[in-house]
Amino acid sequence: MDFKELKRLSPDGLRQALMEAQTRLRSLHAQIASHQLTRVRDVRVCRRQIARIRTLLNQS
Repeated sequence: MDFKELKRLSPDGLRQALMEAQTRLRSLHAQIASHQLTRVRDVRVCRRQIARIRTLLNQS
């Protein structure tokens, strides 16, 4: 989801998106630990997504 799509979500929708992104980040960390993840950049992308969602939650 890009920033424009996130801005259209309600606070409840943002919280749901935040929970999903955090779950995905945990999954990516587990994949790194078991040497299954080849695209480590996905972790950075997920962390930035979480930061964007938190920013929007703080602004509303």
